[in-house]
Amino acid sequence: MAADSPDWQSALDEYGRALLDFEHSFEADPRHCVFAYQLPADLGPLPAELTAIALNLFDRARAVESRVQAAMIEVARQRVAITHARTAMTRNRPNARFVDVQG
Repeated sequence: MAADSPDWQSALDEYGRALLDFEHSFEADPRHCVFAYQLPADLGPLPAELTAIALNLFDRARAVESRVQAAMIEVARQRVAITHARTAMTRNRPNARFVDVQG
């Protein structure tokens, strides 16, 4: 099983860097973030000695996911508020009325 460790170690290192890059990108401008990293499919089972590293990355990923979800909820809330404000502005706008003074 230890023979697989370097491949898994590299994959986890790359995943950690990709996650960190995403976090920085999200903090800088959440509108243009994409997390596109995928673990290689041919890694086999996770070696036991890398379990702690993998769990740490999992926890970090879940924390980032929570921040992204919170941001999405906030955007949805703001969209609803803007829609209500626009509707209220349209509803309260006076209608133009014209009087024919020549007829």
